Amino acid sequence: MEQIRFGTVALKPHGDFLAKLPAAETRRPRHRPLLCLVAAVVSLVVLCICVEGPAGVEAGAFKDLSKETKKLKKKEKTMKKYRKKLKKPVSCSISSCMTMSRSKAETKVKKYAALLEQAMQTVREYMMRVQSKIATAEQSLQTLSPKKQSKKKKKINKAHERLQKTTAEYNKAVKLLKDAGRNVDNLSLASISGGGGNDDDDDGYDERDVRRKK
Repeated sequence: MEQIRFGTVALKPHGDFLAKLPAAETRRPRHRPLLCLVAAVVSLVVLCICVEGPAGVEAGAFKDLSKETKKLKKKEKTMKKYRKKLKKPVSCSISSCMTMSRSKAETKVKKYAALLEQAMQTVREYMMRVQSKIATAEQSLQTLSPKKQSKKKKKINKAHERLQKTTAEYNKAVKLLKDAGRNVDNLSLASISGGGGNDDDDDGYDERDVRRKK
């Protein structure tokens, strides 16, 4: 009898112990803190995008406007630099100068006139960009609260002022190129709004003085 009982226990050494264990499906699931944390972060990001999406788009429109306005100002400085370099050679190519021979003046006119025309084409491109960004910003302005509208309008007004100042500088450059005998038909600003600017301040350059020297 004892041998039979011993054999039964030997065949099932852990029978009683295993019987007391809970079934696999009833066991307590393992915790995965990393996966839970990742899921929570993803949910939070999605929620932020859904809630603040429109506001982000509006902010982007005004940010782009400010960025393009700054770029336009930088390109305008380059154009103005070449215009100033061209003024004296134009005058000396029309009449004799003490500081520069006519042949040397004509060579400089060709050089700086070409550089000025290239700079003007770049400026015109950036003026159109700013104009497009102004239109986008004005549309976004309508979706903002009155308080925010007042703040954002300043950026739009600043962009309009930059267009006016750049247009004035551009017109001075066109006038100088005409005196240099260059064709300016392809440099028209007809498609760009923002005011013609004030041409009274021309850094001391007067095309009538040049014509008198002819």
